[in-house]
Amino acid sequence: MVEKLEERLMELGSKLESPSSAKGVIHLIMVLLQPDPFLNELTSMFERSTETGSVWVTFKRSSLKSKVQRNKLKAAQQPIKYRCLTRVTNAKKTISTSQAKLLHVSLRLTILHHHQ
Repeated sequence: MVEKLEERLMELGSKLESPSSAKGVIHLIMVLLQPDPFLNELTSMFERSTETGSVWVTFKRSSLKSKVQRNKLKAAQQPIKYRCLTRVTNAKKTISTSQAKLLHVSLRLTILHHHQ
């Protein structure tokens, strides 16, 4: 499924002014995994990197909304709900998930447990 999406995006990118920007279009789309598949993939990434390689884990506060959408919410005086965006990469593959603010602590503990 991901391959078909990438193929379609390359087609769309080739219609842009600069064909070299087609690859950049692919990086704009981020697929968020559910917590269980995310942890399964994270475990396999850690296992593959035990001998050589590195795994980087980053946490970011995010509303998962564009700046325009956030400004509209602010103008309407509606609260912006922030989440914890977690990204993991091993230089070959990147996976992401999003957790409610309160659940990110348990996710961090799970990641630390898998890393040991």
